[in-house]
Amino acid sequence: MKKRKIRILIICAMLAANLAACALFGGKTPAGVEDGGTAEETMSSTEAPTQDKVPQRSDDEDKAPQRSDDEAQDRVSSQKRSGQKIETEVHFLLDSDAVLDEDHRLKKEIRSEFDTGKKIKKFGVVYYDGTDRGFEREGWINRIRMQEGKADKGFELTYKKRYPVSGTDVDEAVRRAGEEGFDLSGESWEAQVEWGFSSMTLSISLKEDVDSGGRESIAYLTPNEGRCMLEQHIPVEERDWGTVQWGNEALESAQMAGPVFFDRYNGKFGGSKVQIEVWEIPDSESGESLFITEISLTAEDCETAAGVREELAEKLEELGILTEEDSLKTRKVLDAFL
Repeated sequence: MKKRKIRILIICAMLAANLAACALFGGKTPAGVEDGGTAEETMSSTEAPTQDKVPQRSDDEDKAPQRSDDEAQDRVSSQKRSGQKIETEVHFLLDSDAVLDEDHRLKKEIRSEFDTGKKIKKFGVVYYDGTDRGFEREGWINRIRMQEGKADKGFELTYKKRYPVSGTDVDEAVRRAGEEGFDLSGESWEAQVEWGFSSMTLSISLKEDVDSGGRESIAYLTPNEGRCMLEQHIPVEERDWGTVQWGNEALESAQMAGPVFFDRYNGKFGGSKVQIEVWEIPDSESGESLFITEISLTAEDCETAAGVREELAEKLEELGILTEEDSLKTRKVLDAFL
């Protein structure tokens, strides 16, 4: 009889533990592909990636629906549950017609509103991809950037892998990145959540500084020189993405998209530092330039970013300068040159 009572107590304890686990983790379903895509096949951390398991970016990514306030809070809660603190960049697209003067500079009243001062930094940037947009399709961005007139600072090479956040699950994107070979605990790759008007993306990037050879502008960088730089420093994760030497082979036929130039204004909003960038992108159809104006700020994690994001959105709406869509600058540059 005593043994039977002990067994019953053990079974009850096990049931109680299972119920507690369900209460804590229940309701969390695997994230699927956004915009009507098929569910992606995942890989174990010990399994080498193969071509048919390389994740595909949705062609309709720029049509992501606007998130409700409740969904935004779900995103924050998801990251808070995991205990992870991933730097989060909030960015909004501004109405260029409303905030730029006739010389395409930020109007004085906008500069005053965000306390930018008089200093403006100018940058030049180029991207590399093939005419088939293979890198973009696989979620990779290869970029070379420099501050104009600052030869001593050299070129900054950036290799970036982007994971669209499905539903409200930032943790799922982090898990996928880990399974696909990214070590986010080391010092090489940096993780950042990019939180736009209607979508959230996990970006994982690696940067390398390269001597400019005395060049004062990225305009003096030839397509072949830039390609060689990227091939020389390409990380193994991109080089062998899907198949061995995939990245290098794709770079061999890649074209330079650019250069394009943008002005950066450093300012303040409340207790946060903000950056306002004005990009000039040529429009091949009209022969004129498209000006994209974007404001951004960075917080230590999604939870911290949520409050200031709401405040910034309210201020931009009050000023009548918020554009309710995502900017997609990289895609527009590739469209212009490829």
